Amino acid sequence: MTEWIEKKYKTEYDDCDVQGLRLKFYDGITAYEREEIVKFCKWLRKKYFFPIRVNVCFVAQKKFKSPDDGHLYSGIFILPTK
Repeated sequence: MTEWIEKKYKTEYDDCDVQGLRLKFYDGITAYEREEIVKFCKWLRKKYFFPIRVNVCFVAQKKFKSPDDGHLYSGIFILPTK
């Protein structure tokens, strides 16, 4: 089981150049939804440390159809591009 990294252990994992939780919102996300998500992520950032960059994108779709393999996904984990 993977555990969250609490702030008190930050210095043990501080060797990555690109760190933190980053949010991206696409069209269709309401202002209220965005505000609530941002509030939750602010709480996460205060309590936990993200030693690598975690990009989280929000789209107004229940499922996402991959153009690569045609599968329907509820969530997708991808490597960031530079």
